[in-house]
Amino acid sequence: MEPSAFVVARGQTIALRVRVHNHGARPFQDVALHLEADGTRLRTTRISVPSGGETVLSLSHAFDTAGDHALTVRLEGDAFPEDNVWPLVIPVREQVNCLLVGGGDRRGALQGASDFLQIALTPHEAAAATLKDVIHVSLLDDKRLTERSFAGQEVVILADVTRLNSRSRMMTEMEDFVWRGGGLIVFAGPAVDTRWYEQEFFRGGKGLFPCQFAGAGHVDEGQAPARILSQRFTHPALSYFNDARGLRLQDAAFQHWLRFDKIEGEAHALLTLDRGDALMVEKPFGRGRVIAVSSTANADWNNLPLQPVFVPLMQRLVTYLATQSAAPQSSLSGGALRVNLPPDHAGDDFTLTDPLNQLHDITPRKDKDGVFVDYADTSQPGVYELRSKRTPKAEPRRFAFHLDPTESDLTPLPAGKARDIATHANAGYAESFDEYAQLDRTRRHGSEVWQPLLLALLGLMFAEVFLQQRISRA
Repeated sequence: MEPSAFVVARGQTIALRVRVHNHGARPFQDVALHLEADGTRLRTTRISVPSGGETVLSLSHAFDTAGDHALTVRLEGDAFPEDNVWPLVIPVREQVNCLLVGGGDRRGALQGASDFLQIALTPHEAAAATLKDVIHVSLLDDKRLTERSFAGQEVVILADVTRLNSRSRMMTEMEDFVWRGGGLIVFAGPAVDTRWYEQEFFRGGKGLFPCQFAGAGHVDEGQAPARILSQRFTHPALSYFNDARGLRLQDAAFQHWLRFDKIEGEAHALLTLDRGDALMVEKPFGRGRVIAVSSTANADWNNLPLQPVFVPLMQRLVTYLATQSAAPQSSLSGGALRVNLPPDHAGDDFTLTDPLNQLHDITPRKDKDGVFVDYADTSQPGVYELRSKRTPKAEPRRFAFHLDPTESDLTPLPAGKARDIATHANAGYAESFDEYAQLDRTRRHGSEVWQPLLLALLGLMFAEVFLQQRISRA
């Protein structure tokens, strides 16, 4: 199950794309698929799944209260219900605070570096609709940006900003903002001072910017524009576009961009142009992350802002950066549950309710990264709820754990692969009953060494007889 957003506002509808795969040899007809919210069944949809195939459908829901809410898709149809359920936690927020800093010259409507971004991040406000946008944008000119501008923000976007004031505390405050868990997106543009970015922003890989510059890329007149390379996206902010009908990142055309270089260490490319140059690069920095985009956020160098995919792309990037330091929406069962807490909760006691409604008392711990609670026994898939004993009536924190979908595929592994796994796990492997019986005897009674010992003894006896005959003849 893939959500359309990482976080939504109260009353805002979130879309869910659900993919049901049938690994079996027979088709399933008219199977019940249930959508549940916080343990309450909302609606049931009947689906059919062909043998060895899959069915994709879309569901939606809106929550009326803020907090962590659980959406669960449950499928009927076979005797293994545990791998036919997928829980997901949706953070419902009043708003996500985003500071949008525009650079360059404002030449008119939709001509500025940040105009399209403002519309994409607050589409309901831009259309004068009654629906509420989850992202609250504070727009600021780059010349008015100060070290106090980052207070209360969760994500900062720099669009075609020439440079920052290195002599003030602005760079230090921005680095502290990201290090504590904030998000930063930097768009290129004609006003960008690439030398300053390398010297002050990149700083040999120690600064915020994830890479260096290696000149400019462009498309000559008469040539086909550059496109985003078609690939299977695995990044959380981009995976939704693998099957988003009508929303193709590859439809965007690029005429100009800055070439990124020295993408090393923890920095990695998220999107790549078909010319071989990286379009979008991400780098972790402390508890936060920085994303650099090699082209503009307006229509000067590309037509991405004119494509329908631009709005969900920007929405997902911003909400991903605003929530990536929090707990994931869903994790594999068996992984550790760790929750960072504010310092004033260090003395609180907590109760964790597992999917079987069993209660577990948890006491916060403290290390160099702050105050946290952790819980390791998450083998039971489902939704876990964490409540403070000091405020038991408050909305709980929710965390979802699901089984690995690959466990539903019962196709036997090749013998060589299975033997490699057994060797890696220090286990035995048998392809036949006789091989298993031999392995079982060896494990129960040890290796059978009597046969080689008997042969050695017989050899010694024949040698003794032979020597005795030689000696007697002498």
